[in-house]
Amino acid sequence: MPQTHQTCFLWYSTIMETITIHTAGKSRGNPGPAGVAVLVLDSTGAVLLEHTALIGNAEDNFAAYQAVVEAFEVVQEKFKTETADMKFALQLTNEFVKKQINGEEPVTDARSVSHFIHTHNLRVQHYPNLTLTQVKPEANQAMQLVEELLDGQ
Repeated sequence: MPQTHQTCFLWYSTIMETITIHTAGKSRGNPGPAGVAVLVLDSTGAVLLEHTALIGNAEDNFAAYQAVVEAFEVVQEKFKTETADMKFALQLTNEFVKKQINGEEPVTDARSVSHFIHTHNLRVQHYPNLTLTQVKPEANQAMQLVEELLDGQ
């Protein structure tokens, strides 16, 4: 019995901590070769997940949106249904994307509509305890990952 209680406590403490998700999407040339990076950290700063991907030619805003979409998808894959009970802090550098996702600005660019809808649906369904913060590129730990990815192509 005590072992079961301890296991439940560890599970509970894991899902109640705030998980930080750093996302970065960048293109070289705007439009140009583009990539995305996702870095997921627990409350102690330990890396839980790292993801990078080249996404072809794209503009910066498209790449930033794609980074958020991929972050939601890879985190969902890792934590499954637990995401609904977890707290997340999403940090991104793109002010345009942050404001649209938060409903602070309307989505007027037709190219952003599908990303916005997909991101909104994922957020509502799986991430009710999510806060978004815009950070400077040097404070976003995923930015270095996407730079290295693009340098290597």
